[in-house]
Amino acid sequence: MEELITLSRSEYDQLKAQAAELKALVDRLTAEIALLKNGHNSKTSSTPPSQDIARSNTMNLRVKSGKPSGGQLGHGGHTLVLREVVWKIKVL
Repeated sequence: MEELITLSRSEYDQLKAQAAELKALVDRLTAEIALLKNGHNSKTSSTPPSQDIARSNTMNLRVKSGKPSGGQLGHGGHTLVLREVVWKIKVL
């Protein structure tokens, strides 16, 4: 027994766009699987390491500390003091 389902035009267009996105995703994943099965990566072919599919540096494991980058608040810093008179001049 079949039921008749009615959709508005906007719902139909939305489902059609979603189906196209899913098809593109399936095509991309199928290509990645084919590459993985063939064993082509930077160690077995002339492709650069940045093109490896399952490379190990895709995720940063570092946990942010919450501190701002650079010098921390309250640190005075160190600066060399310029002298007005030069005592020695080295001539080569």
